[in-house]
Amino acid sequence: MVTPFPVKKAIITGGSSGLGYAVAAMLLKNGSTVVNVSRTGSDLGCEHLPTDLTDNASIAAMVETVLARHRDCNLLVSCAGLMHWAAVGSNPPAQVDNDLAVNLTGMIKVVDGIMPVIKNNRGDVVIVGSTSSFSASAGSSLYCAAKHGVLGYIKSLQTEFADDDVRILGVHPGGFKSQFHIKAKSNLKQDVLMDPHELAAMILSFIALPRNMQVSEIIINRKNPAAG
Repeated sequence: MVTPFPVKKAIITGGSSGLGYAVAAMLLKNGSTVVNVSRTGSDLGCEHLPTDLTDNASIAAMVETVLARHRDCNLLVSCAGLMHWAAVGSNPPAQVDNDLAVNLTGMIKVVDGIMPVIKNNRGDVVIVGSTSSFSASAGSSLYCAAKHGVLGYIKSLQTEFADDDVRILGVHPGGFKSQFHIKAKSNLKQDVLMDPHELAAMILSFIALPRNMQVSEIIINRKNPAAG
């Protein structure tokens, strides 16, 4: 007997591209319903709730829609993110606000708003951090600060819901192929980055584990295999 895939309905932030898109595509293939929460839609044919993570009213409207129409959701995946390269001292205040909103505070507002639904359905929350949650690099202070905050929030959620049938998974990849690095004008070439579809398959394999097993934190570093 084949065990049905456990996700009935998933809400994914950043489901229009990159890792969020890959997770959405695999969930749809497994028969799950997917709701994409992002500024732009995708070609996957799933429901799209246009949302700007820098805008409180936009987030509130999305949460209100979820509470009205998607109370059967049992998976929330937070994938939205961006990065700008800039030396300390050259970040305009508006850029600071924007980057922290997309990478950290907007995510917190989304999780806080939807968590009652996840808890009621004994579901899972996957939050994508970064290897930058554990380290820092010159020129990416805003991104590193936000991702350190993401790590702290993940650990706080795991502590707060330790006695509930809710699993919180923190995923920290070290760079994967997406528009993220292209838009950030990263000096990393796409061919050295990880495949988001392989990361998505790994994440969903953890979601499919029995409920008495929780993968709390996973760090995936890029590794360049030796030639020959």
